[in-house]
Amino acid sequence: MNTIVRCVLALCLFALTACHKDKTPDPPTGGSASLSLSRAAITLPFIFDNTANDTTITVGVTASATWKFEVAATGSGWLSAEKFTVNGKDSLRLNVKGNATSAMRSSKITVSLQDGSHPVDLAIEQLPLPVVTVSRQTLSIGSLPGFSDTFTIEANVPWTLTVPDGNSWLSADKALGQPGKTIVKLTVGNNAPSRKELSLNVNFADKKIPVQLTRNPVASQFNIGGSSVDEIRSMIKTSDGGSLQVGSTSSRDQDISMGHGSKDILVIKFDNKGIRQWVKTYGGLEDDIAFSVTSSSDGGFVITGSTSSSEWDPAHFHAGNADLLVFKISADGNQLWSRVFGGNASEAGYSVISTTEGGFLVAGETSSSTGSGDIWFNHNSGNSDGWVLKLKADGDTSWTRSFGGSAYDVFESVIAATDGTYILGGRTRSDDGDVTNNGRGWDGWLIKFKDLITQQPEIKWSKKYGGSVVDRIQSLAATSNGGCIAVGYSNSQDGDLTGALFFGTNGWILGIDGSGATLFNKTIGGNKEDELYTLIPMPDGNYAAAGYSSSIDGNVSEGNGSGDAWLVLISSNGNLVQSVTYGSTNGIDQFYSLVLLPDGSLWAGGAIEGTGGDVVGYFDSRDAWLVKPR
Repeated sequence: MNTIVRCVLALCLFALTACHKDKTPDPPTGGSASLSLSRAAITLPFIFDNTANDTTITVGVTASATWKFEVAATGSGWLSAEKFTVNGKDSLRLNVKGNATSAMRSSKITVSLQDGSHPVDLAIEQLPLPVVTVSRQTLSIGSLPGFSDTFTIEANVPWTLTVPDGNSWLSADKALGQPGKTIVKLTVGNNAPSRKELSLNVNFADKKIPVQLTRNPVASQFNIGGSSVDEIRSMIKTSDGGSLQVGSTSSRDQDISMGHGSKDILVIKFDNKGIRQWVKTYGGLEDDIAFSVTSSSDGGFVITGSTSSSEWDPAHFHAGNADLLVFKISADGNQLWSRVFGGNASEAGYSVISTTEGGFLVAGETSSSTGSGDIWFNHNSGNSDGWVLKLKADGDTSWTRSFGGSAYDVFESVIAATDGTYILGGRTRSDDGDVTNNGRGWDGWLIKFKDLITQQPEIKWSKKYGGSVVDRIQSLAATSNGGCIAVGYSNSQDGDLTGALFFGTNGWILGIDGSGATLFNKTIGGNKEDELYTLIPMPDGNYAAAGYSSSIDGNVSEGNGSGDAWLVLISSNGNLVQSVTYGSTNGIDQFYSLVLLPDGSLWAGGAIEGTGGDVVGYFDSRDAWLVKPR
């Protein structure tokens, strides 16, 4: 009995032991259980090809026991996963369905042991398909330093902006950006070419968007006139923020509704928005030309030029070829008074300015004999003297004075110096009389004088500048040292112009101090004809000058036709900052005057003789042309 019981007990123990060998014991709930992933997060790239196959990614799983996974229920329709084994190692295989979208796609997969313990989150995101838009892919930008324009880049990825090498004249305030909306400002610097097409690139991922730039030096323009010869010779800003232009016209159609003689004085008024308010003509039965205009203290304008018409002042018109003319108009163009001055030959006024006591100074020339008409003295009758008239507010004379020597002398400009004196600029062939230093040909000529109001002026100094050929001073701008900067043109390669860079006629820039000593003497242009006729100071300390150029080399790298209007910016020490040409493709075009308006805009006035190029609108022959450069 005992033997039987022992056998039964032994069999039971054997069966129990075998059963335990076939069963893997569940791990205790203590620290020995574990689960880890080969990657904690996955960032998937975008795919540009919308027809691309699904993407498969494998993540290794290391677990101390059976494991499971769960894909987040929300926003994960693009993501699925499955368990599989590679070389005896557990893995989780992820399947990304379809292409990226314009927004970031994100989800997560939670991996844990079978009982839900030891969960590990696998973060998954797919970068958005890059979307980059540029508000303007074609920009028309100006040629003057400081001109700027903007465009907007809107992107959901980082980007960069590249400017091709060799274009240091153009700068962008932002070269790279982050997702979002970014305004990029492009600014023109010094030494920019007049015209050039340039492509910038907005780069992102392995793509790029081109932004095409076209250099257009003209912001606004107006042609005024008719079928004959019309031109602007002088301009001035007006008290309402607009501008007034003066010149001449021979037309009797289009903008010119009324004519008086063979050539009339042309006056044009623009408001502060660049809208033309009126066009008027003035004159008699013969030729009348305006060369300069200034404002009067009561809001009117005083204009000077020349006339062959007796109708201006029949009682005082002289028997010569032409008289110097001065007349005043009101703000709306009504003529208030006129005066003619001259003798038995020819006179003209080329420059007029207002004086501090309410009068006017007029500078020009006279070729009449001593004692004839208003000419109390001429240094050499038959040749011209430089002539200056001091007028009262009503146009009557306080004094007149001729300056010069035994040859030809003429004044083209007069300015008020900063030390209370006045400076005259022009040209001379004399080397005697008021012209003291030896002459070498046609020289640039400057005289500084003090106005004694009711008496003859007191000459401070008179000096010539130039070489052995033709050198002309055309316009002046006062400097803080009591001197001036003068511009004009020169054919000389010697004397004061030794070392001139180019042959032909060069633009000439001369700086002098209050005593007349030369501070700098420079020429600009190319190897053909380059002339500067007008000069004004700019708010940034530079100066703007304008004239004419037929060169396409040197400082004038680009041109439209056989001769272009020419605008340059120069520094206070005479260095060239910028050179830009404007005009038609089949005519001679010139700028004679510049004006800076209260809104900071620069305008240039002159004439055009053709179409194409920068010209939009043209009547015939020669039109007056007003341009807002940019």
